Amino acid sequence: MKKILFATDFSPAATQAMNYVIELARKTGAEIYILNAYLVPAVEFTVDMPIYSEMRREEKLNSERHLKDIIHLISNIKDDKGNFLKYKTVSELGDPVSAIARHVEHEQPDIVIIGNTGIDDPYRWYASAAAEIINEITTPILIAPSTARPYSLKHILYAAELVKDDAEAITKLVDFAKIVGAWITVLHIVDSKNEESAHLFKTLQKEITSTTDYNKMSWRSAKNDNLQEAISELVANDNIDLISLLRHPRPALDSLFHKSLTKALIKASPTPLLVIH
Repeated sequence: MKKILFATDFSPAATQAMNYVIELARKTGAEIYILNAYLVPAVEFTVDMPIYSEMRREEKLNSERHLKDIIHLISNIKDDKGNFLKYKTVSELGDPVSAIARHVEHEQPDIVIIGNTGIDDPYRWYASAAAEIINEITTPILIAPSTARPYSLKHILYAAELVKDDAEAITKLVDFAKIVGAWITVLHIVDSKNEESAHLFKTLQKEITSTTDYNKMSWRSAKNDNLQEAISELVANDNIDLISLLRHPRPALDSLFHKSLTKALIKASPTPLLVIH
């Protein structure tokens, strides 16, 4: 991992996400690219241009002031090799979803990290933007809710979709797990309409175990027609620190973990999500 893009709106959720940014940078020595895209509050067209310009200036100063606070926090932190963390900050006016997508394309980070309030808060753009962002980029994105526990990545749950892209996604997840030393549980949810999927799950397990030497993995099946409920139960019972989902490039695909489930988990899950494309 060479570069982390951290998109922040300076909310409590973003502060929570910052813990993951710092710990991953410490373990990998990755450069932190800190982005704040700000918007000027909506005003009536009758507002004079000088007043609007002053509002823009205030928003810019506010953004830069908060970024300086982040720099102050991380400037004295060293990675595991004893080097000070590397970072770059960007403050710009514009739509946050478009800004993130543009900077991802230009900077090519290995992962995007973002905070999420879990509710529709018009004053915090990540609350409504997180679900949109995963549709705009193909880089893995870690979404940390404001309700998440303090940083911990000891146990990751991967919800297998049982499609051909699962193997590639799990391989990417293994690379991530190696960095943080996490245990991976691969979950297969069997619903009453598709009980023959057990064979596909065993095939996936055989493929992964034959191509990776990572031994901190387990494979589990659970029978439940409510996908979100099944994931939530396992998260609670097994002390899961991170849920990982595959975001298929074809949203219209009638797959087990469809777009609505990802959105539901973004909105309601108290556990951080890692969405892999």
